[in-house]
Amino acid sequence: MANKELLREQSNIAYNLFVGDDRVLLVDCGNCGATSFQHYCTPEGDISENYVCPFCGFEGDPSDFPDHFYEGFEESGEFQDND
Repeated sequence: MANKELLREQSNIAYNLFVGDDRVLLVDCGNCGATSFQHYCTPEGDISENYVCPFCGFEGDPSDFPDHFYEGFEESGEFQDND
């Protein structure tokens, strides 16, 4: 069983990844499944409305690119005891 405190720390690290003033997310492409980094905000500082997969070229909104780490992910079913 994974340690929830260690998992929570992974989430904290992920939420603190920045390039300049922009937060960066580790996501999976909703089309091909490839993992890539995506900018959370546009250069103008607005929340991104569109991501593009650098591997297959798929364009979609952020919901098409699920984050690897998100607030509370350590509570998801895959990390629960199955006793």
